[in-house]
Amino acid sequence: MKAKTVDGLVSTKQAGEMIGVSPQTIRNWIHAGRLTGFRVGPQRFRLDAEELPKAVEVIQKGYTR
Repeated sequence: MKAKTVDGLVSTKQAGEMIGVSPQTIRNWIHAGRLTGFRVGPQRFRLDAEELPKAVEVIQKGYTR
């Protein structure tokens, strides 16, 4: 899960590609409080690349199928 980062942050598109979901899913998780995103513009977020795998693991454990 390596992505080109600026200051250790990745875009919602990069985060989605890293874990196999759409950028919209990443934004939804940010808005729901499941991921921590940092606003860098009116509609742009960045996420900490190193925290992303751990956070996604917690999110996936929360889903029951």
